[in-house]
Amino acid sequence: MHNTTRLFIRLLALLALAAVGCAQDVRSTLTGLRVGEQAIAFDTPLRVVTKHFKADRAKWADPRDSIWLRVTSINGIDLPAASQVRLRTAKVALGKVEHGSRWQLQGQVKDALDFGGETQFSMTTTSAKQLPAGPLAAEKSEPKGLAVAGVEIGRMAKLQGTLWSRNGEWWFDAGEEVLLADARGRQRRFPTNWHGHKVTVRGLAKRQLRGPLRQGSSSDADDALRSYLVLFDAKVELAAGDAKAADAHEDNRFRTLYDDGPRLVAGVFDLLPVWPPVRNASGDRTAALMFAIRNWPHLEQTVREATPAQLDVVAARVNDTKRHRAMRAIYAGVLAANDDVRGRNYLAARLAMTDRDALQVVGAFDQWVEQKKCERRWAEAPLLRCLKAAPVEVLTYSGACDLLVRMRSAPGIQQMFELYLTPEKIAKGGEDWMMTSPEDRLLWSLSSVDSEMLTDDMLAKMARSRPADHAHQRRIAKKLLERDAVVAVDLFLNRIAEDFWYATFRDHAGKEVLAEIRRRLPTLAPAQTFEVEMLLAHHSLDAVDKLIARMQAQSTPAKQLSRLCWELGHVDGGSKGAVAAARFLKKRVTENQRPVEVDGFQIQSVLRFVGTSSDLAAVTAMVDLLEADFSRVATEYVSAKGMRNCVAAQLAEMTGESFGVDAKAWRTWIETK
Repeated sequence: MHNTTRLFIRLLALLALAAVGCAQDVRSTLTGLRVGEQAIAFDTPLRVVTKHFKADRAKWADPRDSIWLRVTSINGIDLPAASQVRLRTAKVALGKVEHGSRWQLQGQVKDALDFGGETQFSMTTTSAKQLPAGPLAAEKSEPKGLAVAGVEIGRMAKLQGTLWSRNGEWWFDAGEEVLLADARGRQRRFPTNWHGHKVTVRGLAKRQLRGPLRQGSSSDADDALRSYLVLFDAKVELAAGDAKAADAHEDNRFRTLYDDGPRLVAGVFDLLPVWPPVRNASGDRTAALMFAIRNWPHLEQTVREATPAQLDVVAARVNDTKRHRAMRAIYAGVLAANDDVRGRNYLAARLAMTDRDALQVVGAFDQWVEQKKCERRWAEAPLLRCLKAAPVEVLTYSGACDLLVRMRSAPGIQQMFELYLTPEKIAKGGEDWMMTSPEDRLLWSLSSVDSEMLTDDMLAKMARSRPADHAHQRRIAKKLLERDAVVAVDLFLNRIAEDFWYATFRDHAGKEVLAEIRRRLPTLAPAQTFEVEMLLAHHSLDAVDKLIARMQAQSTPAKQLSRLCWELGHVDGGSKGAVAAARFLKKRVTENQRPVEVDGFQIQSVLRFVGTSSDLAAVTAMVDLLEADFSRVATEYVSAKGMRNCVAAQLAEMTGESFGVDAKAWRTWIETK
């Protein structure tokens, strides 16, 4: 279930599956652009020269009425060729744009942000002049690869460039993609908010064949080994300006780029009563929620940095009856987050009228200020009255119940539980087309309550409702399993074969629960039996031996191979499980007269599990796989060559050495160990 409160708090940061940076000489601010030392405020004159399109990026056109252009000069300041700066403007301002053409534009910057390693901004173009095509002088002065031209293989190197990640795999851009490894040769990982930032890297330089930077595809082309410059024992430091930027104002780096943004009026951002474009909108979206999304992070900065004088300006906007009612509620939330009684009083009065916008603001205001705590107990009484009078409204249109849970309100939790026991009270008046019902929202809030505030009986009653969204029940199951409550076996054992449920049992089951599961084993269905046997093996003293025996048993279906390997990975920090997995893969899958049919993706998961070990026995077993006949299990998605390259890539991770798919060279190296 989508938690509207969480969306309301960090709604733009959630877009960050990976954090992003900006161009070297240009950064966005909430009020304009900064080009070098020059600040360019919104609505001030702007002169831009666009850079010609790269050959592999012919289509920059927005599918609607805008067009993206690369930028090489802003207000007479030339940008380095390595800069990644783009502007968005109306197509009508330029007419037809040929691939490779260059333009000089004049107008006003309207909104700007840093995203995907680029600074992006929108502008209103008042005049446009096409320039002669051709490469720019700045591009000639910085040929690709210059940053690594002076690196000597086998010597210490110091490089500066940008750190990037792709699906959790990191590399360093210094004119070419450079891999960063620890002293043993395993690829380095970094905090997600370092992505796209300028860094200085020091390490021992080697040239190696390594696996590709993957994007989730497993085609033969993506699995081809590549020659990379690898820096071993890499020491990575954020650039002075980026060290602070990596942690500050992250939301500004992921918000949507609009054609205009809020402007400072009397020292406070004048937030825009505008809905952002959304997909799959559900019935819990109020104007307050959508306006907050549209104005984030301007709203966030106002909350966190407002001075007493600025709070007076905010209070005046709360009392301005000409403003949109939802915007007045948001401004009241700004006051309440700063412990200003004027905001509390306004919101409490709106709660008495079951105002949906006030409900959503009250459900989130205390989390708008993450670095400090604000008083929230004042909201308990009006929320309880509202919950009794209009439970559907409270549950559907707010995170108010979550606020009661966060403040550990015993009366509020009790009232919610009484509602839950009689769901017919809250079912009427709900909107059937919504993605989540009021009952689901209520259960989500209750399952978030601290364990000591709920009895086993209360948790069991909640679990027996069996809502459609399993995420609720897994939270309840976790609480019961952590208490070693045997009632959890009756409630949840039938789901152990479903996605994620096995992990819930594995990570939280106690001694009494495991004993009851063991007693039930003879009565279970086949799908449950495998999961339960694996669970019991995991919690035994000889877990590795039992899992290996299960892997080697002829009765074990091939589709269980990757699951067994993953389980070995959870219990075995050494090489025993890795060696067994590699040998099993070679003998049973590739050498049998009637090889077991195993999905190519499963084979790759096994190879990556084996690659977690650096023990020489595991390395030897992996080298043997370089000569395995993967053609017998190859598919149109994962070829035999791709599987063999995957083996070589894992060997490089295991050893810090790289001999590609040359098994003889690997064995020669092993003999020296």
